Amino acid sequence: MEERLICPERRCPVGDDRKTARFQLGREPEGMLGVAARCAYGAPFVLLCSPVVIREGGKAEPFPTVYWLACPYLRDMIGNLEGGPAFTHIRGRIRRDGAFREGVLDSAANYRAKRASLYEDLPVEVKGMINKNATKSLLAAGPGGIKTFENIKCLHIYLANWLAGNADPIGRTAAELIADMDRSARKEADR
Repeated sequence: MEERLICPERRCPVGDDRKTARFQLGREPEGMLGVAARCAYGAPFVLLCSPVVIREGGKAEPFPTVYWLACPYLRDMIGNLEGGPAFTHIRGRIRRDGAFREGVLDSAANYRAKRASLYEDLPVEVKGMINKNATKSLLAAGPGGIKTFENIKCLHIYLANWLAGNADPIGRTAAELIADMDRSARKEADR
């Protein structure tokens, strides 16, 4: 974990992870299997999620997000990034930088493999609740359900993947951009 990605104040209670995740998200954490990474304060940074969630009424649905960013501070910062030129910057880098592009492809392949592993561990009756086409689409999709690696969306997915300890050049770039924004904001506050 990057030390520079620490919220300026402790916002989240620490203790029961599910209660903390509920507090962080403002709702029940869907498909939460556990905590993939913790912040410097000990609260969940990133949740590990099941590839299938059971909705109210017992309906099972595919859930393509393996790593869910739980930290409210980082979700706010990602929201600020997504409202700016970050997507244009990252998409341009994917087109121009071959090593970056290969890293994105490798990261997506590893993400799919993790999702497939989690899917294989599901009980047979849960797997049977999802139709074959939905399962095929779920297992073929990239992070967050994307179909092509150039079509990045929702930077929180990539940041969560990177914070969970996985090589993810988009997540690393998002972390660097957040750190730059945070440094700028702190300098401004010190004036």
